[in-house]
Amino acid sequence: MPSKEDKVLLEEMAVRERNMKRRRDISGLMLHKLRLFKRRLVAFLTVLSSGLLLGFYSTFEQFKSMSIVSVIEVNVLVAAILVLFTSYFWQLMLKHWPLKNLISWYKTRLRTTYAGPLLASKRWLQFYYKGRDISPYIPQILYYLQNESALKTVDEVLAFINGETPSEVKEHNVLDKFRRFIGETNQMVLSTATADGIPSSRQMRFIVSPEKSNVWYFGSAPETPKIAELDLGKAAINTIPTSTGMTIASNKLSIKRSKYKLSDLADLYRVQVPGFMDGLLEADIDNEIIYEIVIESARLDTWTQHDQVKF
Repeated sequence: MPSKEDKVLLEEMAVRERNMKRRRDISGLMLHKLRLFKRRLVAFLTVLSSGLLLGFYSTFEQFKSMSIVSVIEVNVLVAAILVLFTSYFWQLMLKHWPLKNLISWYKTRLRTTYAGPLLASKRWLQFYYKGRDISPYIPQILYYLQNESALKTVDEVLAFINGETPSEVKEHNVLDKFRRFIGETNQMVLSTATADGIPSSRQMRFIVSPEKSNVWYFGSAPETPKIAELDLGKAAINTIPTSTGMTIASNKLSIKRSKYKLSDLADLYRVQVPGFMDGLLEADIDNEIIYEIVIESARLDTWTQHDQVKF
């Protein structure tokens, strides 16, 4: 029988799971609406463009020598070909301007519409017990303690889970997720503090080492005030959320001046941050100070999931 303290804890876990289910339902609804919007957009543009092209074709085609049935058959065949062609064309155009911008606008509209419940449930992504985030284990804890089992306390269940969970597989999956995250963004909010403890944050572009995904680089002009703060070696990072709500956050990291110059990393910048090197003068490239961030552990968040990765 769970203790009184464990019962209170289980009630909080149950509340957390209800919030997570609602969060997953909302995310699924958003994805469904986005897919439906794309289908309707393609269907509308297909019908419109096919009709215009068929009308344009009909103005030039001569049917005087053909019977009514033949004319209808030809027009149906041409219409079918136009529908297939235009449908394929508009599917391809979803990834390009202006349809890409229209879809981005609709995504923003969806996020704005459902921002309230998503933000309200975000506080439940992490669940701390004795200083440890146990959110990945909550479904198992509830299962063992709410169904008659030999395990009677939260501590017993956690000990059992830790002994049975193939941690190497879990860590590999989380590392893969981390690599996917950094493949979708090149912007972060970098937070530092002065020697007097006055905090500040700024948005920065960064690149990732091709050898180690937890090693990031960014540059700064030598005359900026943040140089003195960066040289203190203390910082925290949070990437800008992607369209699916992906973020990486960490305050378990080291930061120092890199041995590399901007010219050494120019090719990486061109690939990972297109346009960054454009317009930079030779003097700017020579003077830029490159900093290296080595992440020891990080928090990975989406609208519905939370993971911790260690290096």
